[in-house]
Amino acid sequence: MKKTLFYLAFCATLYLAACTQGTNSDTSSPKQTEEALSTDTSSVIPEKPSESATTLNFEHFGSFDLSTWSVKASQPEDEEGDLETEILTYEKDGMKLEIRDSRGEYGLLTSFKLSGADGRVQKVRSLNFSNDIREAEETVNDYTVKPAQKYTRTQKMDTSYNQMNPVPTALKGAWGQGPADEL
Repeated sequence: MKKTLFYLAFCATLYLAACTQGTNSDTSSPKQTEEALSTDTSSVIPEKPSESATTLNFEHFGSFDLSTWSVKASQPEDEEGDLETEILTYEKDGMKLEIRDSRGEYGLLTSFKLSGADGRVQKVRSLNFSNDIREAEETVNDYTVKPAQKYTRTQKMDTSYNQMNPVPTALKGAWGQGPADEL
């Protein structure tokens, strides 16, 4: 039952991601860049319905149509009492996209890790909602450029993530840029 609920929640998250971001169906290049993103992504609340609940389109991370990827869902994991983690792994043409969703009373962390056909990590994106300080942070580490870059932005939240309807899939505001985290 939990697996089904997580799948439905994940599909809703993908739907919100697709609604919040513009759509771009070119996913043939293993090196996805922000050049593929042509829409304004400053909006947190979806403005229009999506054509597909399996489209991801995030600034600095890239655009992916996951309807053509194979998917493997993991069993829910309990970590440290109240924290529950779900992992979905998508694969296509040797590439792998791992989506990890961890939630508990202190916050929500959703991360995306894209690996190329050679197994090397290309990009890592995380969206972290902290209930303690009512702040969210979005980061993207891009290892496809030299030197590797990290993009970060934060946003104050009026409420905890579990009281938001819907939970944002991206934040508003300007990005800071610097060296990427080491793998």
